[in-house]
Amino acid sequence: MAIVLLKGRRGIFFTMAAIALAVVILFSFRAVQPKELEDQTDVAAIRIWSMNSFIKDVEQDLEKGLYIASYRALAGMNEYIIQEDAYITDLDGMFTELVQSGTIEGDEIGLIQNHTFSNWSAKINVEAEKIGLTANFTLKEISMSQSDPWYVAVDASIEILLADEKNTSSWNRTTNIIYNVPIDGLKDPVSIVNTNNLVTTFMNKTKITDFVQDENINNLMRHTNQSYYIPNSDAPSFLMRLQGNLGSSSAGIERLVNVQALQDAGFVGNGRSVVDHIYFGSGSVTTYNIDGAPSWFKIDEDHLELYEVEDLT
Repeated sequence: MAIVLLKGRRGIFFTMAAIALAVVILFSFRAVQPKELEDQTDVAAIRIWSMNSFIKDVEQDLEKGLYIASYRALAGMNEYIIQEDAYITDLDGMFTELVQSGTIEGDEIGLIQNHTFSNWSAKINVEAEKIGLTANFTLKEISMSQSDPWYVAVDASIEILLADEKNTSSWNRTTNIIYNVPIDGLKDPVSIVNTNNLVTTFMNKTKITDFVQDENINNLMRHTNQSYYIPNSDAPSFLMRLQGNLGSSSAGIERLVNVQALQDAGFVGNGRSVVDHIYFGSGSVTTYNIDGAPSWFKIDEDHLELYEVEDLT
């Protein structure tokens, strides 16, 4: 009986020891596992934070890049008009190609090279690779409109794909960016085509507020000689001018043609109103000579009040 009892006690001892060991192993495993998972979670969190920071910087830089590309694309359209001596027929198509690749019908336009969306995208990809990211940007759509005489509104849709090289995280979204591009300082397409680029004018706002002071028209003539522009809803917008459309627009602008400068360049005056979209247009209007102005300076009846000369005819 004593021997049996001893064996029983040994069995109980080994059983308890086995249970204790199992508990130690279990708690050791549970203590180690959360630490490993925590380390993995920290790595993922850091990568996601880095990616979010990179995206914020990219989106801010993206608008700047598109702004520069868009302004140069508008200037590039003027260069095309100069070369072809013709207006633009596919405005949105040409603008998209210029912004994307800096070309028109496959031909490079030097003015926009190194400032295209493709060029910008390549530079961002290089920066992304430095921090272990792969980036892809797609210009899905870009369009122009004009509701302000001095700015062209551009609406761009960009797809952004960003991924960690270790597949820790990824980011995919399409963002719309709307920005305004100034036309101030760009060449006037109407002047380019109608003077064979011999007399070039730039879209510069007038610095004159009063055209006539006590029947003194010096300011009016300075405004004319400097080829300054003013807003007028009877005139065409800049985008319309690129297409040779001399109709009216709420975003219209106009200048007074310096006919003497045209004559000096070899052109014969046509006797029409010096308001540019009328002078280079085809409509029939009644014109008036202005007291104190050169004989070539004539203004149509619809613009007498605007230029403050209704009492000087």
